[in-house]
Amino acid sequence: FVTVRVLRDDVTSSSRILPVAAAAPGVFVHSESNRAVALNQDGSLNSPASPAGRDTIVTIYLTGAGAVAPVVATGRPARLPPPLSPVVEGVTATINGQLTIVEFAGAAPGFVGLIQVNVRIPPTSPTGDAVALRVLAGGVASQPGTTISIR
Repeated sequence: FVTVRVLRDDVTSSSRILPVAAAAPGVFVHSESNRAVALNQDGSLNSPASPAGRDTIVTIYLTGAGAVAPVVATGRPARLPPPLSPVVEGVTATINGQLTIVEFAGAAPGFVGLIQVNVRIPPTSPTGDAVALRVLAGGVASQPGTTISIR
């Protein structure tokens, strides 16, 4: 739990005690859809016009995955290699409900507060413009309805 007070125009609110979770992952999605903001292995933006291939790696961006180590100072960008700062607690991902390989999950180098998760599209994955994607960090699942495109 954490105690929160808001200061606005030199007026402080009363204190509120709020729960804090170790992880609460939220995948970044495009504003007009539930499509994940993700990069295909070739660096292209994942979309129906540019789907990921089976057995390739897709980089998904999110927040709320929990602590990383080595620690990145608050408000500072994550270091460019070396060393990377992976998420401390376990991160897993599913594509259409099928567990997939997470190649890396950690602070996105050069960015502040952004987590990247590199997942391998299973060779048996279904294809389509809206294949279900979930990321779990510390046992907590990201929002439902998130999708990617697979060819």
